[in-house]
Amino acid sequence: MHTRHPALDRAQLLINHRRFQLAEDELRRGLGDEPENAMMHAQVALCMVEDPARAAQALEAAKTAVAYAPNDATVWHALARVAERCGKVNEAEHAAAMALSRAPRTAVLLLNGAQLLLARGWYRAALGLAERALEIAPNDANALMTAGALRSRMGLHNQARANFERALALEPDDKAVQANAGWAALRRGDAEAAVRHFRTSLRLDPEEAKSQRGLLEALRARNPAYGFYLRLSLGLKRFPAFLKWVVVAFSFLFLFAVSLGFFPPRPLLALQVTGLTLTVLIWTAPPLADLLLLRSAEGRQVLDPVRKAAAVGTAALLAVAAALGVAHQLRPSGAVALAAILAVQFTIPLSTAPRTRPGRQRAVFGALVGLLAVFAIISLFRFAQRQDDAVLWLMASAAGLLYADVLAEYLPGRR
Repeated sequence: MHTRHPALDRAQLLINHRRFQLAEDELRRGLGDEPENAMMHAQVALCMVEDPARAAQALEAAKTAVAYAPNDATVWHALARVAERCGKVNEAEHAAAMALSRAPRTAVLLLNGAQLLLARGWYRAALGLAERALEIAPNDANALMTAGALRSRMGLHNQARANFERALALEPDDKAVQANAGWAALRRGDAEAAVRHFRTSLRLDPEEAKSQRGLLEALRARNPAYGFYLRLSLGLKRFPAFLKWVVVAFSFLFLFAVSLGFFPPRPLLALQVTGLTLTVLIWTAPPLADLLLLRSAEGRQVLDPVRKAAAVGTAALLAVAAALGVAHQLRPSGAVALAAILAVQFTIPLSTAPRTRPGRQRAVFGALVGLLAVFAIISLFRFAQRQDDAVLWLMASAAGLLYADVLAEYLPGRR
């Protein structure tokens, strides 16, 4: 068993105030006295992982802690947390299991395992661990919050609400409990309650990114149409992520068939139009809801400049597409119809842009979308000239536009 060095207590105070670098400095001075103190190595790792650029070093520090105290559940727990922050999900789950094997009736270890399973989308197994934690610590706000978050995702809204009510009664000033209660309120369709919870969370920590995003979604959800879309979107997260891209792939095939001028029997044409409409609604719902928020002072305060630009740009593109569609109906033209479809497709990268990280990632994303715009313009000119290569330019542009969301997800810098 490791010795409780005074540096650990001093470092913990600094960690509580999010002064991670100062805490690490304090711990390293303590390690000068006790270089094999596993707990101090574990705390150093937890401090280091707060800086994404030092994630690999943090993981090594956590492994060093485990090497010095392989039978200590606490250091295994630290390794699990660090590995999870580094994106090493399998390693995190293994470390969490090792921690539980050494202290099977420790609530915090059960909750850590539940949160790792939650991240995997394995809600039922995660809820089992959370319920075991509640048996051990029935008045633990974190355990109640975790159980409530899981039940909310599983659609058990009444039980989730009861969990959050108890958690808030115990810890009304816990920002995480307030934020999770906000997301649970959104899932059950109570936008006003969600706004209150997110505002409270942001009062406790104005820089909390998840609460900022939650408040924006709650304000959007005051619009009944967007509220329905949001509940559907949150509900779909219970299903495998790849299904989203299956939908996108079919939508691309529909759009591509229309743009090539194929006119199948009426039922299939109606299906294509339906696919186009659903695709537009899925990607334009957030920016169009933001456009409505721009009418209020609160909405203008919550929205950043990129989201404001995306909202206005999306509305403008849809207006252009509608005008081109009317023009095509009055005087049929393949080039005009193609331009209308491309205008709609460009709403996808516009709605995706706010989710890219400022700086290099957003600049690269903008450059790639600009390149797709060049391809689109070339395809229009080649189509008007009835050139055979118009299809190739169109495919390059349309495929890139429809998969802009995937593109943004894998650009460097995404978290």
